[in-house]
Amino acid sequence: MLDTNQPVSVNPSISILIAARNEEVTILACLQAITQLHYSPGSVEVLIGNDQSTDQTAQLVAGFIRERPNFRILNIPESDSGLKGKANVLAQLAKQARGRSCFLRMLTRRFLLIGLPT
Repeated sequence: MLDTNQPVSVNPSISILIAARNEEVTILACLQAITQLHYSPGSVEVLIGNDQSTDQTAQLVAGFIRERPNFRILNIPESDSGLKGKANVLAQLAKQARGRSCFLRMLTRRFLLIGLPT
């Protein structure tokens, strides 16, 4: 199981990127599922992009990650590059990601694995 109480290393192996907009119904189950992954401590960081949610998504995430230093929430502003929606969120999260590989989680119950240049 993923030890979410351990600080993430400076260079984690994996970054999990989650785009979330008005996901108060599903976000906690998603985050809880991520804590069930089996990886060594400090090897995974989880970045949650709050895409201007108008519900309780940001508050629920903030409460969930309070004691989990390898989880971070980022409030995503509108894009100045022309990207919109999930593309904007994931692009901005990818800029913050420190992992050598990324999982993209868009709350569609599917994961995509892509490698980032190191």
